[in-house]
Amino acid sequence: MNREFREQLLDKLESIGGLHPKTGMTYALAYFSKLAKLGIGMSRREITRATGNTSPFIHSWSTFHRYLGICKEFVMFRRNHEVNRLHKLRYDTVEAFLMAKIEKERVQSTLKTNMCALQKFFNGCNRPDLRDQLSNDYPRFKELAKSGGTIHAFDNPDKLIEKISKRDELSALIAKLQHITGARIHEIRIMEVVETTIAINKGKGGRKRVLDFSHRPDELAKVKDLMIRLKELSEGVDWQAYCQSKDGTYQGHVKAACRLLGDIYGGAHGLRANHAQELRKKLEAEGLTAEEIELIITRDLGHNRRSMARHYLGV
Repeated sequence: MNREFREQLLDKLESIGGLHPKTGMTYALAYFSKLAKLGIGMSRREITRATGNTSPFIHSWSTFHRYLGICKEFVMFRRNHEVNRLHKLRYDTVEAFLMAKIEKERVQSTLKTNMCALQKFFNGCNRPDLRDQLSNDYPRFKELAKSGGTIHAFDNPDKLIEKISKRDELSALIAKLQHITGARIHEIRIMEVVETTIAINKGKGGRKRVLDFSHRPDELAKVKDLMIRLKELSEGVDWQAYCQSKDGTYQGHVKAACRLLGDIYGGAHGLRANHAQELRKKLEAEGLTAEEIELIITRDLGHNRRSMARHYLGV
């Protein structure tokens, strides 16, 4: 790296200081604003060549204002999810933000701009895990934007789980529990069976929700048995690496099963769509209205807005 250029770069970085990993989201946004604009007037190519890494800066005023506006929207959005600290920010909040964008019929090019802005934000704020998850997830969001935001339910979840079980019992257990309960992957391990309900004490945004299984005693008994076996098999397993990462073992098993069955792979969350669609049929048989069904499914999936249920119901 050219010495003069290196000193110029270090002086710029020193002028804004560092960022504490447990800082508040509003401060993180202010920090990112200072960091990002340092690149204006500097060559992106020169920074990349000199450091060997993608530039953490933004190099034009028009891009700066566009990206900062998106990041401000996101920081405002996360307040609804009760996330106040940078280190507590989870990918499901990021996902919900982008799904809300898709719901407003954002075209793919606009969605890509939103994702690029968030990647730059997470990179600058030392959350490379979220940056990388977004990068890996782009094909899925691209497809959702094209199809109007519906989430692909697997053609035959039972056969899918059967294929997974031939590869790995733990992955098959996780898939079965997602299918029966509609829980997110990170919620599977923390679910508790309480009488005729399933309690998820720390779901999306740290909120608690309770799933009513009083009319599904057979499924509840099955969940109890699966949870016991899950605890045995998951002991000592790095849960984040195994199944929450897009490149993790669990997602790999689901993807492989899809290939064998000729099904579309859009992420293991497709099992939540299967759960929602099967639950809708049961509720329709009980005589509930479409509005009542959407409310129940929205609650069971851990969302606040009824419109989110439509993504899973394919409507």
